[in-house]
Amino acid sequence: MATAKGYTPAFGRRISHAIACAGGVLNTSRKLEVNKDTPARWRDGETKISLYHVHELARVAGVNPSWLAFGESTPSGEASSSITPELVEQAALEVLLNVQTDSAVPDAEVTAATIRARLQSNGADDFYQRESAA
Repeated sequence: MATAKGYTPAFGRRISHAIACAGGVLNTSRKLEVNKDTPARWRDGETKISLYHVHELARVAGVNPSWLAFGESTPSGEASSSITPELVEQAALEVLLNVQTDSAVPDAEVTAATIRARLQSNGADDFYQRESAA
């Protein structure tokens, strides 16, 4: 089966860790109200995971959403209440809409930095200051 566009082994390891923290594939699927095979398909890169589900997986697993999505910081930590799935999705969409070529996948580090900058400009500065101080 083909690997989902943008999937990396490091992302798969973070998804795997979050699934384990949430109680395994079946418990994760129940908690997220998705098909029983979906968490394993996210982990293995067989299907894309939405930003909403990244946020929800982080919540049920008790891991830092920024770590799960971008590999930043550490798995443990509290999410800031100022960062919502909608804000993350808006920032990601703005970045993706600014990609100039149809076929190129944006560099993950550049994309993460741009999303961080957009989040900071939208009032999430306190979250990033707390994360870097930890």
